[in-house]
Amino acid sequence: MLEHCVGEAPYTVCARLMFVGEDLLVAVGGGTHPHIGAVATATMASGKLETTVHEFPHHREAVVAGRFASQLAEKLGRTVVVTAGIHVDEATKEEIALLLKHAWQLLEVLRTNLSLPNT
Repeated sequence: MLEHCVGEAPYTVCARLMFVGEDLLVAVGGGTHPHIGAVATATMASGKLETTVHEFPHHREAVVAGRFASQLAEKLGRTVVVTAGIHVDEATKEEIALLLKHAWQLLEVLRTNLSLPNT
């Protein structure tokens, strides 16, 4: 399992990655209470990207799960499943913006460095 993190606590956002064959499973979590707030799947079907996102009630991580899944599936040309859950109690708008900034930086690290395993 691979792990990459961006940011300083309590605003750290991490991704834990595991290849399942040539497909990819990613758990994105951060803040003080990582959890599962949304799940996204993305796959390339006949050269076209198809993404589905499910966000649990009272959560707001759909945009994170969806963007990670779609961009990584497009890069790898494989199915990608992403869970996302980032939480800081009573976070201000500025703190939320910082957590999202770290999430997008983390996604860029993954897009730049991730490749399929040798099979």
